[in-house]
Amino acid sequence: MAKKKPPKLPLTGNVPIEDQFERQIPPQDLVSDIDDLAKSSGLTADLPKDTINKSTQKGQPMINDDELGSIIEYTDDIDDAEAPLPLPEGQYEAEIKAVEAKMSGNNKKYAAVSFYLPTDAFPADYPLEEAPDGLVLIYRKLSLENNKMSRFNLKRFIQNIGAPPVGRSLDLTQWVGLKAKIVIKHDTWEGTKRATVDKVVASS
Repeated sequence: MAKKKPPKLPLTGNVPIEDQFERQIPPQDLVSDIDDLAKSSGLTADLPKDTINKSTQKGQPMINDDELGSIIEYTDDIDDAEAPLPLPEGQYEAEIKAVEAKMSGNNKKYAAVSFYLPTDAFPADYPLEEAPDGLVLIYRKLSLENNKMSRFNLKRFIQNIGAPPVGRSLDLTQWVGLKAKIVIKHDTWEGTKRATVDKVVASS
């Protein structure tokens, strides 16, 4: 008895049936299609940009902790390390390099303002080898809380750094690049004397 041939399946367009079955979808297209479908169905939400794996950014391969190894080399003997010599107390011209809103330990909002002091701002007798590339000190005394005293201190700070008036909306990035005079004082942290920014005054 002769075997029956299987019925022919209908073709799609002019593509041979074997090509239809063997055609493979590139993985990136498949992922993109699934992602688009999920988003259109409300099943996913866009992730914040800071969650993107940095290994996907051009020229920035991610280094795993395992690749660091257990042996770390230094240029000088750690056993002979000494505390850095703090800048002398006084007033210094400085430039704002970065500003970031942060929360304090008691859940209060404040601005962490990074001031950069180039080496030519150092006193003549301060050893340049202490900070050959200049020094960055962070001012952490500027409250961003929405109360009368904080708003007044914020107004005074904005005037001292020469920033334009802000009204009711404040963009911290507008402070980057502005200059002011900072007052450095010494304090002690874990038994080590260090230079800190005590206050910010108008630049001369």
